[in-house]
Amino acid sequence: MRKRVFLAALLAVMVLAVGCTNGGYVPTSLAGYVYVQTSGSSAVISPSPTPPAGYRPLDGAYVWLTTQSSIGATTRYDGQFFFPGVNQGAHIINVSLPWETMKTAWTVRTGTNWVHSELFPSLGFYVIIGISNYKYLEDTPGPRQDAQLVQQTLFRDNQLAGIGFTLLDSQATKSNIRNRIERAIDFADSNDFLVVYFSGYSGQDYLSPYDDDGEAWATAITDWELEQWLGDFPGDVTVIIDGSESSTMADGNPFEPFALEEDSKYTVIAAAQEGESAVYDPDLGNSVFTYFLVEGLKIQGGYALADDYGDRDVSANEIYDYVFDAMRKYYENWTDPKSHKPDIKKGDFADAVIFRY
Repeated sequence: MRKRVFLAALLAVMVLAVGCTNGGYVPTSLAGYVYVQTSGSSAVISPSPTPPAGYRPLDGAYVWLTTQSSIGATTRYDGQFFFPGVNQGAHIINVSLPWETMKTAWTVRTGTNWVHSELFPSLGFYVIIGISNYKYLEDTPGPRQDAQLVQQTLFRDNQLAGIGFTLLDSQATKSNIRNRIERAIDFADSNDFLVVYFSGYSGQDYLSPYDDDGEAWATAITDWELEQWLGDFPGDVTVIIDGSESSTMADGNPFEPFALEEDSKYTVIAAAQEGESAVYDPDLGNSVFTYFLVEGLKIQGGYALADDYGDRDVSANEIYDYVFDAMRKYYENWTDPKSHKPDIKKGDFADAVIFRY
């Protein structure tokens, strides 16, 4: 039997949000104009046949979709490309520029979709998981709201281009979580980054997906399994875990090969250390950890609160430092008996940007 530490709640009352929609596969079309700076290396895709000031059309560039095979075209003299037969849903658009390949993410809806986006050398992939209502375990307040707040702030309000997968409650089965990570791996290259956020039950060296039975290790996600799932992602990985004893997912015990702890491509931010329970505060409307995680990305005086350098970029290191300081104040310098300290395992890319505004 596994040791289980429940999410501590200041009040066992929860209001559930509802709904989550997914794109279908009805073919539609995708179009735009590719423009590059007349003096510089920036590039954009615009819906307008008139280039922005300081830009010119890019003639003869190859544009293609990573997310749907056999979709590609060469831009005309005016920079235009047009794709018929594109499935609805999220897509990665690649443009082969004279100096490098750049890309963006775009969600395709019904009708002709005119793309309006800056092009980037890399993309972010976000897998966001929140489970309040479990199949076999006792329901717990907060995680669903936590994930929805993180989805809105870290993904939707993020100026970095990216694709997000959100799994709430019954969507967040063990197989679905693995599937979303594998989809990110399929579409990514070595320039890209992955952020995995989890809020729900956790314990020493494991996370509980929706269908965890609380007894067998095979129904949980162990630190070893999570490393195995993430191991093939070609870029750097940030894992953010809002759950009890969550720092043990990267402490090197008890499962080999300990890669979340030892492999330098992983940065792991955890809400609580060994023996500590993560706390949900109904007055905040979220768990304490996630509340301050998102607060650090809020803009005050023109800058995000966690933006130490004022460069309009926030790294994993910066957001962790903000959360640690905010939680220390919230828990009165850790004198509150309900205190739980966040923790970080810093990888080589802990200073890489995960949020831009």
